[in-house]
Amino acid sequence: MTVDEGLWSEVHTLLEDGQAADSASAAVEHGLSLWVANQRLARALDATYVEDPAARPTEEEIARADGALKL
Repeated sequence: MTVDEGLWSEVHTLLEDGQAADSASAAVEHGLSLWVANQRLARALDATYVEDPAARPTEEEIARADGALKL
């Protein structure tokens, strides 16, 4: 089964069960809540860096954190 077939099968099952609207709504809500949280974090970090430029991570710290995320 390909990814497309698997996805279509899952969507078809949700439609048959009448859960598609609820699932889509929940997914949108979750996505929006993540976006809002990300925006708040970005504003908080920007405010921190404006108040104390030394609080910004160095390029080395960013690279190290980025490498850890990829593991």
